Amino acid sequence: MQRDFWLSAVVSVVFKCTFLINKVLENFSDAPMTPKQILHVIQTKGLKEMRGTAPLACLVTMLHSQVRGDRVKNSIFFKLPGRMSLFTLKVHKPHPLKLSTLCC
Repeated sequence: MQRDFWLSAVVSVVFKCTFLINKVLENFSDAPMTPKQILHVIQTKGLKEMRGTAPLACLVTMLHSQVRGDRVKNSIFFKLPGRMSLFTLKVHKPHPLKLSTLCC
């Protein structure tokens, strides 16, 4: 029972964190951002009350976990190759065959 509570709490935090990062990258930036820049926007725009170093560590961990391994396909975030920690929203390109059937 207690395990289910903690699991649901973790899922809730990850969902909220993902939502906030998505909102920042979508609405407040036209360029890739570092986790520190994302956190700064969250704090200055008053999107969520976050203090101390734990929120930054959480953002870094969440972003890096979303762009690694099996999660890469389903992630909405993209880490720029060759850069230490620059993230942006993943742009989904339409399939070429589907695009040609739509326009002709």
